[in-house]
Amino acid sequence: MIFTKQSPGVTPVTTDHSFTSIREYLARKSMTVESTGLCDEKYNIAALADFAQKLIELQTKGGGSFLKYIRTAIVQKDCRCSFSLKHLSDEEQKACIDIANLLCAINGLTNAVERNGILQGHFTFLNSPRLINFLNGDFAEIAIYTITKRVLTEYARSHSVAFELLPNLVVTSDAGKREYDLLARVGSDLYVIEIKSGKAENLLYYKKRGCELGIPPDHQILVTSDRSENDMELISYFEEFHLAGPSDFADKLRNILKIREF
Repeated sequence: MIFTKQSPGVTPVTTDHSFTSIREYLARKSMTVESTGLCDEKYNIAALADFAQKLIELQTKGGGSFLKYIRTAIVQKDCRCSFSLKHLSDEEQKACIDIANLLCAINGLTNAVERNGILQGHFTFLNSPRLINFLNGDFAEIAIYTITKRVLTEYARSHSVAFELLPNLVVTSDAGKREYDLLARVGSDLYVIEIKSGKAENLLYYKKRGCELGIPPDHQILVTSDRSENDMELISYFEEFHLAGPSDFADKLRNILKIREF
């Protein structure tokens, strides 16, 4: 077993490759899997995955400002929709309108109209906990889970290697309880993926959490739409900890997987 250089208070990162499952690996580190979201229907409904993917795509095209507005409406329990498009580019305006149309299709927004650069209507999802959770961040977790599963499936088939992917993983140990958005095993390599649909602060917190599992920073990815591509590239270089936007996450994951071949 080889230990990498570490900061004080951080669990040693190991390169142990003798395990054959995530549960076995965690058990060796005196950690227990309390639960996972593997059987949760939100990760197993194709239509929901498609809806989540559309929201992610529209977010990357400039619809993020409207999604933030929706989250504010959820917090304030404000049923009125009055969102100005005037400060946005044509592409951003279209992305916001497309999100509004998606909400109209599932009756989450009614009486929607764009008038004089103002998107108006009434939110009806405030009595729907599932839709509130979806718009608050579940959509990002579902979309990234779906992308990750697709990339790992392609890689596993082309390289004849087994993989596991556990969403919404809750682990307990003497140190307490931890929840991870995604934990993946490819052969005997582990990868942890965290997803932030809102503002990503305290980035080193996520890096430390991965290290607590014994997973090195270069096997960790934080997916966020809150940082510029330039900032994410610099942070990734200096911290040896990967950041990715929703639009380039699949390519980032593929590049990380390529490294294990050498």
